[in-house]
Amino acid sequence: MLNTQKLLIYFALCNQTLSCEADIAFPNKLVRDKIPEIIKNNGRMCTTYTIEGEEHKKRLLEKLEEEIAEFTLNPCLEEIADILEVLHSICYTYNLPFNEVEEVRKQKLQTNGSFEKGIVLFSLEELMKP
Repeated sequence: MLNTQKLLIYFALCNQTLSCEADIAFPNKLVRDKIPEIIKNNGRMCTTYTIEGEEHKKRLLEKLEEEIAEFTLNPCLEEIADILEVLHSICYTYNLPFNEVEEVRKQKLQTNGSFEKGIVLFSLEELMKP
């Protein structure tokens, strides 16, 4: 969600101050690497900063939650692709090669199955061994 605030912006041009009111969005969220360039190419301005380390990891997990929420509201290829892209970035940031993650996924598929049948574990009891 965007926090949109009305701000008074002052531009100094030729020793004159021109003021105008504009809607400025402050999403303060992680975006794809090319988004600032796309914004500028569309004639808009944006301010960005770069994060690293633990902050980057935290923001990626927040982005994953955001993308899952978007997919929940609109289950489509574009939204699931966004989730997959975030997962790729999480793997990169945690130094987990995605191809190795995919191999582990395949191994677990063989041993434990998938989630396609919709099986819910309702209860679990220990059986007495004879």
